[in-house]
Amino acid sequence: VLEQGETWTYTCTSVALNQDTINTARASGTPSTGLSPLGLEDVSDTDSAEVSVIRPGIALEKSVSPVLINAGEDVVYTFLVSNTGDDPLTNIILTDPNCQPGPTPDSGDNGNGILDPGETWSYSCTLLNVTVDTPNTASVVGTDSKGGNPTDSDDAFVDVINPDLTVSKVADQTVVYAGDSVTYSYTVNNPGDASLTVVVILDNWCSPVTYVGGDDGNDILDPGETWNDTCTTILQQDTTNVFTVSALDPLQQPLQDQASEDVDVINPAIHVVKSADRNVVQSPDDTVVYTYEVTNPGDDPLVNVGVSDPDCSTIISGPVYSVGNSDSTLEPGELWTYTCTMPVLADTTNVVTASGEDSKGGPVSDTDTETVNVVDPSINVVKN
Repeated sequence: VLEQGETWTYTCTSVALNQDTINTARASGTPSTGLSPLGLEDVSDTDSAEVSVIRPGIALEKSVSPVLINAGEDVVYTFLVSNTGDDPLTNIILTDPNCQPGPTPDSGDNGNGILDPGETWSYSCTLLNVTVDTPNTASVVGTDSKGGNPTDSDDAFVDVINPDLTVSKVADQTVVYAGDSVTYSYTVNNPGDASLTVVVILDNWCSPVTYVGGDDGNDILDPGETWNDTCTTILQQDTTNVFTVSALDPLQQPLQDQASEDVDVINPAIHVVKSADRNVVQSPDDTVVYTYEVTNPGDDPLVNVGVSDPDCSTIISGPVYSVGNSDSTLEPGELWTYTCTMPVLADTTNVVTASGEDSKGGPVSDTDTETVNVVDPSINVVKN
C-alpha cells in the first residue's frame, strides 16, 4: 500500500535511442483504507522526461594560395572549421605543425565563443619563404555537450618549382679568313624541375637558327630535355655573337640565358721593301749592301718568316728586330730587317721574297725588286 507521504521509485532502461525522445510515464492506484477498497475511482498521474540525442560533428577544410610557387615565395593557408552536427561545440583547438594560426577565428563566430551547429569559423596563416614542396596537415578538435571530442583533419600541398634554363654555343672554327662560313651549334637545356614554354631562340649575328632535334614533340622544354640547333653564316670581321634563349615557367615568369662565341676573322699580310746602299757601281771592285725591311701590315701574327733573294741566297743576315720584340713571331706592326752584301759584276735587277705562315697555317708572301747598274767608265785623249 502506498501510504500517505510515501514515495516509491522505479527505474527502466531504454533501448538505444537514435533520435530526440519525449517519454511519458503514468502512475495509477485504487483508494483504500489500507485493508479494503473505499469504492472510489482509481487515481492516476503522468509526467514526461525529454532526452536529447546529439550527433556532434566537426569538419576542417584547409586550402592554400597559391598552390604553385617559385622557391622563396610566401603562401597563405585558409582553415574553415564547421559544426556539421546538431550540438554546440566548445574549446575549439586548431593545430598546424607548419603554420599555426591564431587561437581565435578571423571571422565566423557570432560572439559567444561557441561553434554553434551550422556555424563556420575561418582562420588564416601566412608561411614565409617556402623553399621546398610542402604537404602539411592541420587538425581540429572540439568538445561537445557530453564532453566528447569530435575531430577532423585536412591537408594542403604547396608545389615549389625550381625552373632553370641553360644554353651553350660553339663554332666549328674560331679563326677564319674574311668571307669564310662558320657553323654554330647550340644546345638549350632544362636542368630544372618545371616545364618551360614559349621558348624563343635568337642569335644576333646568325639567322635563321635551325632546329636539329631533342624535343619529344610537344614543343615544351621539359625537365631534363636538351634541344639542339644550328646556324651557318659568312663572316667578314671579328665577331662576338650572342645566343639568347628565353622561356616562361608554369607561373608565366620569364627565364633567360645567353652564350657567346668569339670568331677571329683574320686578314694576314706580309710586306717587304728592298733597297741598295747604292744603285751604280764599278765592277769588279765595288760591292752593294742590300737591305730588306719586312713588316706585318695585317692583323694576324706570322710564324716561319724568312726572306730569299736568288742573288744573295747564302749571305743574308738577320733579322734585326727593328720594331717589336725579339721572339720568332712577326706580330702586326713589327719590323724585321735583313741585309746582304755582295759584289755586283753586271747590271742586276734582283727580286727578294718575304714569306711566312698565318695562324691558320696559310702561306703569305710579298716581293720587291731593286736595280743596280754596273758602269765601266773610261776616257780617251787624242793629241795631234
